[in-house]
Amino acid sequence: MCIRVRGEAVRRFLTPFLTYFDEHPDYLPVIRAMSGPGGVTRRHPELLLGVIDVAAMVLRARRPELTEEEIAARSTTIVGAMEGLLSMTLRPTPSTRPALMRELERLLAAYVAADEGSAGAT
Repeated sequence: MCIRVRGEAVRRFLTPFLTYFDEHPDYLPVIRAMSGPGGVTRRHPELLLGVIDVAAMVLRARRPELTEEEIAARSTTIVGAMEGLLSMTLRPTPSTRPALMRELERLLAAYVAADEGSAGAT
């Protein structure tokens, strides 16, 4: 599968999240607080699991040969990468938020490309 198709799939996955964050910039600190020590996702993991489930649905559609264990690990990795980079937009960094969002898209596209490139080796 070519990189363009992978990038488009990542873009379709990320767009609803990033659009919401753009329209509600005050939500990013909420996400950070939810995920931190003592945060609500520690007490109510189903909130985070809902986002992981969306990533898992995409993986199941794209890679039906994966086991549920592989899907769980990869969807959690995708969401963890998103969460980590999104939290960086709340800190003073030398980069702008739009640049970090482009990098998030590149990061996830590379991860998907590496995963799909190894499809015969899993």
